Amino acid sequence: MGGTVGDPLFFDAVNAWVKQSNVCTATAGLSQRTVTLSQTAQGLTLSVDSQGVSSVGLTVYDLNGQTVFAQETAGTTLSWNYLSSEGQPVANGVYLYVVTIKNTDGQVLQSEVKKLVVLR
Repeated sequence: MGGTVGDPLFFDAVNAWVKQSNVCTATAGLSQRTVTLSQTAQGLTLSVDSQGVSSVGLTVYDLNGQTVFAQETAGTTLSWNYLSSEGQPVANGVYLYVVTIKNTDGQVLQSEVKKLVVLR
């Protein structure tokens, strides 16, 4: 079930992060959507404030480019309890993530790569 991020996307994001520049200054393709990410020590909740959304997805990558977690769910809210796709707790640290939104008209919108810190 695991995968890797395409080399250009992954390495550009990591290089930007290592240089301490902002990996994502805007949410590409999601400008008409309000995406809220709420974090606690127990998990993360992703919410999309918009009509016409059929599903929301979250893909989380480690800094080696391996997929740690990927899920899509119907509706406008998705929760992640810091478990990998295999059900194991992820380590504290920095991860990269991408949000995907599917509209009811079939349009797929995807965010830029963003940073996420898991710290419990």
